[in-house]
Amino acid sequence: MAVHLGPYNIRTKCICPYAIYTPMLAGFLNRGGSAERGFAENATKVIEQKNPLRRLDRPEEAAYAALYLVSDEASFVNGVILPLDGGIIGMLVT
Repeated sequence: MAVHLGPYNIRTKCICPYAIYTPMLAGFLNRGGSAERGFAENATKVIEQKNPLRRLDRPEEAAYAALYLVSDEASFVNGVILPLDGGIIGMLVT
């Protein structure tokens, strides 16, 4: 897309979040009617411990990344995939 749309001054960018700490994430973790009390909290802790930054992304951090990519400061950024994963994908590849 970047190659084809760039000549029209249309930039293409993609944000790929890993896990953003929201009520929606807790709902996803609790889906299936798990009877275990606190399952979402325990699952969140497991995810955090596997992440090199030892935490999940916060909604405002994802918003800041999006704001940067659409800002004039990123006017020469085109055809990129920005992982918001705290480094976990790089850790899994090595």
